[in-house]
Amino acid sequence: MKKPFRYFESAREFAKSLGIQTWKEWQDYCKSGNKPDNIPSNPNRTYKKEWVDWPNFLGTGNIQTQKRQYLPFTEAREFTRSLNLKSRTEWDKYCKSNTLPPNTSSRPDHVYKNKGWIGWGDFLGTGNVASYNVQFRSFESTKEFAKSLGIQTWKEWQDYCKSGNKPDNIPSNPNRTYKKEWVSWGDFLKTGRIQTQEKNKNYLPFTEARNIARKLAIKYNIKNWAGWKKAVVEGKIPDNIPTRPEVTYKKMRKK
Repeated sequence: MKKPFRYFESAREFAKSLGIQTWKEWQDYCKSGNKPDNIPSNPNRTYKKEWVDWPNFLGTGNIQTQKRQYLPFTEAREFTRSLNLKSRTEWDKYCKSNTLPPNTSSRPDHVYKNKGWIGWGDFLGTGNVASYNVQFRSFESTKEFAKSLGIQTWKEWQDYCKSGNKPDNIPSNPNRTYKKEWVSWGDFLKTGRIQTQEKNKNYLPFTEARNIARKLAIKYNIKNWAGWKKAVVEGKIPDNIPTRPEVTYKKMRKK
């Protein structure tokens, strides 16, 4: 039967007695086989309510968070930027593997929440801004911008977004951001694909459309509705074939 873990204070006193200085040393100790069963390998997860940070747990910076005198925001940010870290994930790894200066917090987003904090992109110096903090352009403005790029398909749009050239106020997924105004990728990129209700009269007869669709299925390995939908999004289906043939041709037969 597995032994219950010690209380947080008892586990912390034990950790301090080892003279371990960093999270990496703690990991090595846990792998050595010498750790008692009632001491957790991941105290940061086991003691979520009591947890402060690794220096506090290991005794290398045992000043309680609420009593610690932290650097002013601008100085803390300058120190962090000097580390050349690229993301919140890299920051967390750095904090686990290194002992931070006593006046620096591993959770700056909490410490400086109302004291200058904008986001991790600003704090790390990467310039990246979380999507929920961005004020995107209006749908029409974004659509005009997309048109100016000369992009023809959803795949080309994806590649552009990954290139690093996209402005922050242009969303990578406009179909999600502008749900109310969204029509289709053809409409957004202005490639000539128009709304279904406007081009019903231009659709091919059912048998011709089916013959072409079967050829496209072989060409693009379309095996089901999901594959067809993906081909539509990527602009692989001709304008004279409806994106929802099961709906369009059913209506046509009723007329």
